[in-house]
Amino acid sequence: MNIKATQPLAVFSNGGLTHITKISLRSVSDNLVDSVTFKYVLFTESDETVGEGEVSLDASNYGTWDASANGAYKIVCSRLGLELV
Repeated sequence: MNIKATQPLAVFSNGGLTHITKISLRSVSDNLVDSVTFKYVLFTESDETVGEGEVSLDASNYGTWDASANGAYKIVCSRLGLELV
């Protein structure tokens, strides 16, 4: 699993305040033409999972992705309001 560090972002999880500090990302569907879906998992510093979901690019924005892993991380983090470090 490829995990990248993010600037800490405070979130509520299990009734308390914690910080997202890492994100894992993988492509779960890509037609190599005009759509891709990425699954992400968000972690705390102690590797506790605090969130997960999917981000999709369709024909209207598929071209904004440069087909690299770093490009995918930048797009997903931007959509989630996270900043890579």
